Amino acid sequence: MRGPGRGDVKAATIEDGGRYQDVVFRDLDRSGRLQDATFVSCTFEGARVREAAVHGCRFLTCSFVACDLSLADVQGSAFRDASFDGCNLTGINWARATRTLHDPLEVDFRDCVLDFGVFRGCALEGRRLAHCTAHECDFNRAALLGAVCRGTDFEGSSFEGADLRGADFRHARNYAIDVRHTLVKGARFSLPEAFALLQGLEIEIEAEAE
Repeated sequence: MRGPGRGDVKAATIEDGGRYQDVVFRDLDRSGRLQDATFVSCTFEGARVREAAVHGCRFLTCSFVACDLSLADVQGSAFRDASFDGCNLTGINWARATRTLHDPLEVDFRDCVLDFGVFRGCALEGRRLAHCTAHECDFNRAALLGAVCRGTDFEGSSFEGADLRGADFRHARNYAIDVRHTLVKGARFSLPEAFALLQGLEIEIEAEAE
């Protein structure tokens, strides 16, 4: 095994091709390229990996807390049961991550900034995108069946051709979902935000005259 093993805290370096298990990385500050590294049951706290090229890496059952990964390039990297809490994930193209049968995109987000993210065509069934800001995101053709999107601000995001069946959008806001071009059966929404679902249906709603 290259790199730290079990129980190590705050590893000084992460090497290309290294394998790390049960390691807690605190205040990691890395730029440039990281390639072909594997992380199993690791925790990243306060990591700063802005604009880094994270290629061909594997994150298996890992947690990211208060990290800044904005504009990171995750080409060919696998995320399985990865959770992000309070992280800045602005401008990440998640569609570039590995999404094969053996390496699905299994990510959960809570209280994160996902602005300008790309989830086009991603399979996110049953995943969590709760209490986040997701401005100007691309969810076109994404599969969000049963996903929990409660309390998230989707201002400017697109859902063309997305599958939202059974998704929980209660208390989400600023979404523009065209029900003519998305699947929404069984999805849950709350008022008054749900009135946005009527846009594009060419109908008029008026208050009842007294």
